[in-house]
Amino acid sequence: MNSLRLLAGNPVLFFVMLPDLFILPVKTKERMVKLQGETRSVLLPNPDNQLMARIRRALRNSGYAPLFRVRVVVDQGAVFLEGEVPTYFLKQVAQTRVLSLDGVKTLTNELVVERNIEPHF
Repeated sequence: MNSLRLLAGNPVLFFVMLPDLFILPVKTKERMVKLQGETRSVLLPNPDNQLMARIRRALRNSGYAPLFRVRVVVDQGAVFLEGEVPTYFLKQVAQTRVLSLDGVKTLTNELVVERNIEPHF
């Protein structure tokens, strides 16, 4: 995932470019810290990015290779799943795994079942 950072003081505005989708602005905060006598800018954790990482980890740990390619977008706890899976079972597995995570407020499952995709179980 590519990102373009625009510095405009505090907070910092990131534009996250998702492949073949859209540009999603992501706000985060930063603070100045002093490390070894040098002042540096440190980005504070963004809850949406943390949730996205946990969702991707949960899908990857499912053991089903087609779920590795699912696109995940998170906006203030609202989760969007996009992409293609070979079966309705995998669409349901993805949904169940995501809904079991803390921090997910809503889920929009836009996974499309394409029978011609190789399952790679």
